[in-house]
This record gives sequence, C-alpha cells and structure tokens, in this order.
Amino acid sequence: MKTLTAGRALSLAWDAWKYTIRYLFSDSMIFHRNVSRWVYRALGAVVLFCIGRIVREKRFGAASVALIAFLLLIMPLGGNCVYVLSLGFKHSLMNYSFVFFSVLFVLVFDLTETESRPVRILRCAIPLLCSVLLLNHVLFANQWYIRSDLYSRAAMSLMTRLVSDMEETEGYEVGKTPVVILGHVDDNPASLYVNDFEIVKDLNVGSQHHRAISYYGTYANYFRYILGYPVKLVPLAEVDGFLEDPRCLSMPVYPEKGGIQLIDGVLVIRLSEDLRPEEFRWNT
Repeated sequence: MKTLTAGRALSLAWDAWKYTIRYLFSDSMIFHRNVSRWVYRALGAVVLFCIGRIVREKRFGAASVALIAFLLLIMPLGGNCVYVLSLGFKHSLMNYSFVFFSVLFVLVFDLTETESRPVRILRCAIPLLCSVLLLNHVLFANQWYIRSDLYSRAAMSLMTRLVSDMEETEGYEVGKTPVVILGHVDDNPASLYVNDFEIVKDLNVGSQHHRAISYYGTYANYFRYILGYPVKLVPLAEVDGFLEDPRCLSMPVYPEKGGIQLIDGVLVIRLSEDLRPEEFRWNT
C-alpha cells in the first residue's frame, strides 16, 4: 500500500495543478482542441481582467486581494484533487470536473457591474465564449454517440457470428460447456477499427476500446444482457492455465478455422495473437 509523505503530497499536488492548466489551455482533450484551447485562453484573460476590475471598484483591502489571488491559484488543484486523494490514480472520467470551471466564468460575469462602456463590451465576451464552448460540447457529443452506436452494432455482428460458430463446434452444449475467451476483441482481424470522426479522433476518453466489450469480465455481461445467451464462462482466475497451454498457443486466431476448439471439455476461443485478456495487460 502506498504511503503519503509530505514530499509525495507536494509532488502529487504540483502534478495535479500542472495537468489542469495544460488540459484547459493547451490539450483540452475532451473537446475540439483547436477551438477549446483558444476559447479557454480568451476566457481566462477576460476573467482575470474582470476580477481585477471588481477588486479595484470594490476597493478590497490587501488581505482580501491576497485571499482572492490564493483561491484563483489553487482552483486548478481543486479541479483535480481526486488525483492527489487517490495517490496518483488517473482515469479519463476525472477530466469532467474541469467543465465546472464554466461556473467561475458565469459568476464573474454576474459580479462585474460597471458603467464603463469598454468593460461592459468586454464583459459580454464571457457568455459569448461560453456559448462557443457549449456548441463545441454538442458537436463532440454527437460524434461520440454516433461512433459508440456504430461500434455497438459492429460488436453485435461479431458476437452473433461467434455464437453461431460456437454452436457448430462438435461437443459444445449451450450453457453447460465451460467457455474461455483468450485475447482481446479489439485485436481481432475481423474487428475493424474506424477512426474517421474528426473531433473525437485520438482522444483518451474511453476510446481505447472500439467495441462494446473491453476487459474479460464484460464478456459474461454481453452474452447475458445484450445477446440473452447462456454461457458458462471460465472465471478470470482460471485463465492463467490456458495461456501457456501448447494447444492454445498453436491455435489460429478466430475467425480462421480452428480458432474455436474443444480442449479437455472447455471451449477455447482465441481472438488475437496475444492470448492475454485485458486484465492481464494492465500491469505490463
């Protein structure tokens, strides 16, 4: 178990802070990079100007100004605090907290009240820029959901063919014969990866899998809930014994003939050259 020392806590906090800044003003991986990075930069500049204007008009004291500056400084860390609390754990879902920085933009817009015409015009830039971000989100979401739907249909096609070939294997009994699936469906030669969606291309938001099936545990759920098909799947803890079996190693990759074989009473399906399921690849 990892221990949290003062030095490690500071290192994690610094990494979390840097990631948030880089994400918003440089990478912006969830949204269209070329649009969002410049919109966030423009919003950041306008917000800082408006905050400065508020401080000047309200005539805040030195202590209040220092507190405002401190809160602005640690906001990037607050947006990525889960990284520190989890001792360095990373997941693409953690990026969604950055969307709430829009609340800061709207708050500053609401607080900035001035008679200066140039400042009022600049203040109007905040809702306009936020609208651009919102439109960008819509474009991203539409492409993402269309792509996900197409991949789900492709997975249905592949798994339906797989079930048909399983039933044609002599000696296989539906729901009774143990089944082990070796390899990964993403690496299967009959599983085409199409990356033609411009906005979501090369993003790290759950896009590493282009099928509805990812790790070994999802096969049982897919057979049960999507296909409504009874399968007696070999537990993940027992898959190790098949990875070094010469008979499994010599099998061709499905859908080639021999990619599904009955070995010692177990129906073995080889989906890729690498026999390891997803879970066995996490620590390598």
